[in-house]
Amino acid sequence: MTEVEHAPVDVSPTQDGGVLKTIITPAADDARTPETGDEVRVHYTGTLLDGTKFDSSRDRDDAFTFTLGKHQVINAWDVGVATMKIGERAKFECRADYAYGDRGSPPTIPANATLVFDVELLSFDSHRDLCKDGGVMKEDVTTATGFATPKGRDEVTVTYDVKTRDGESEIAAEQSMTCGIDQLPCKGMQVAVKKMKAGEKVRLTMTSEYAAGLPGAASADGAVVTFSLDVIHTVEDVTGVDGAVKKILVDGEGYEKPNDGAQCEIEYEKRASKGGEVEETKSLQVVIGDEHISDELESAIMMMKLKEKALVTMADGTEYTVTLAKMERAKEQYAMNAAEKLEAAEKYKASGNDAYKNSKFARATKKYAAALKFVEYDTNFSDEEKQVSKKLKLSLNLNSAAVAIKTKSWSSARKSSEKALELESGNEKALYRLAQASMELDEYDESRRCLKKILEVDEAHAEAQRMMNRLKALEARQAKKDARIFGGMFNKMDLYDDVKVDAKTEAEKEETFVTEMEEQAKTEAPPMDQPLAPDAGEPMSLQHA
Repeated sequence: MTEVEHAPVDVSPTQDGGVLKTIITPAADDARTPETGDEVRVHYTGTLLDGTKFDSSRDRDDAFTFTLGKHQVINAWDVGVATMKIGERAKFECRADYAYGDRGSPPTIPANATLVFDVELLSFDSHRDLCKDGGVMKEDVTTATGFATPKGRDEVTVTYDVKTRDGESEIAAEQSMTCGIDQLPCKGMQVAVKKMKAGEKVRLTMTSEYAAGLPGAASADGAVVTFSLDVIHTVEDVTGVDGAVKKILVDGEGYEKPNDGAQCEIEYEKRASKGGEVEETKSLQVVIGDEHISDELESAIMMMKLKEKALVTMADGTEYTVTLAKMERAKEQYAMNAAEKLEAAEKYKASGNDAYKNSKFARATKKYAAALKFVEYDTNFSDEEKQVSKKLKLSLNLNSAAVAIKTKSWSSARKSSEKALELESGNEKALYRLAQASMELDEYDESRRCLKKILEVDEAHAEAQRMMNRLKALEARQAKKDARIFGGMFNKMDLYDDVKVDAKTEAEKEETFVTEMEEQAKTEAPPMDQPLAPDAGEPMSLQHA
């Protein structure tokens, strides 16, 4: 089309002359106009009133893209481009209050400058075109009441009806269903619901490809579906419980959730399997962390809000329908004074010790970690309180190391032992546990260093001597293994052609020697999963004081 300027038109929202549009090249009659939320692609040149050019996408040969009506550009652009059609080219004279105002955009645009933009609308992606191929066109009917969108394994409750694509004839009357996203009747609904929020209602015009699965849709060359997203049932893994998931049935209030020590009233039904008969119905008063209920169910409850109702499914298929009826959170650490923190740490330590005695090692680890948080930062404690805090931190780190050794979590055992040694460098238990963890991590030098420190103080220390024997056996085995490896390398390089050794016989002799040495050490030393306490009479190696 030829470029013929038309008369300028005021396109400002209040007709105040703030944005004047002059069409240079009109669009085709059937060209489309973008809507708010569409991603538009334009070429432009910007000048001052005197013709001074300050910017041009044409000069860069790089079209500019932005989302219309979302305040990503100056107000004049949101106003002006919304009036254009694809293929149209227009000039916009933009008053300063629709552009950069009294601040300008130094150094190219002075304050209070009226700007002129030569804009060509190249294309746009409609936010209504959900699949970018015209297969699913969305029209908003009712705005959302919520903010979240469904994702992943979430389930949704939707209400919908189906009409022919021309909207004239009803195919299916209004109905409701609750299911996973990928279980909705057709691909178009599955795509749309992922972009919707709770309470939102839309009308989808779909081609037969996207409507397939709806009654009568295939033969009717598509369909129009009006449907609302009534509820999002969030599905998430239960923290720290393998294979357990929680699905929200009824949303809770506020944002707070039970913390450790919170007093809660719960109501639940228990089923042995999905959809099975109710085996147990209870209303319970529980304190989180006091083992009133199973660890798995407790972990799920700690993810719930007040008044929330959820379906908790365990790895073995057991189901609990749980309602958090009442909740009183425990006092937060930041709100406690020093005495309260010390008291809380002692309480958690005692709970950890009880859990250890009952072989509940995961719970014990959790309790010791929680206890440490109360005394981790004690700079504001009095001198006397700091002494109590130091003693607590030492015993908690020692106990954490003991649990880690019990569960063969060698890196954790090493870390806790090292923290204990930072508090008391010569602590016998910490040295012993660090030696044990280091040995299992093949850090023989560190293990030897710790054992030597123990034996320097008490050369008759039986446990340290036994572990040293085992360490020597392990080192001997490693040395022989290295000798075979590197000796074999040298033999391959013909460095020992004048010495003929029966490598197999020699290796068998070495293996026999090392095995005998290690077995002797094992009979003298305690099993590696039984952390031994240097102070006799405490077989669990826990610090109670």
